[in-house]
Amino acid sequence: MKKLFALTMIFLIAAVFTNSFAQSSVVYGTFNFDAKDVLWEYESGTIKISKSKGVNTVLIKFTHGGEVYLKNVEIKKNKITGSTQIEEETIEVTMKIVENELSGISRTSDGTEINFSGKRLEIIDS
Repeated sequence: MKKLFALTMIFLIAAVFTNSFAQSSVVYGTFNFDAKDVLWEYESGTIKISKSKGVNTVLIKFTHGGEVYLKNVEIKKNKITGSTQIEEETIEVTMKIVENELSGISRTSDGTEINFSGKRLEIIDS
């Protein structure tokens, strides 16, 4: 009975550790992105998702200049949400990361949806 309990505890600890490692290795990193049907200034760039001192940050750098940080960033498993201001417009952003692929939707206050996608450039340890 003690062996069964010990074995169960080892599997439980391994599962928790694996889940934590999998989340950090899947979510944190730098990704390129491309968006269609947007102004040329915002059609491509990089998205850096990182964690410092327990705070998740998302920095979006546009290829043609400029950068914004997402505010109110929430990360749940492989889904990231937040918002930012671009040209005095509030933009809600939702992203999902599966392996090395990023996909997402940006929504403006009038309901316009902009799809974007990209690939991982690097992994960042959290």
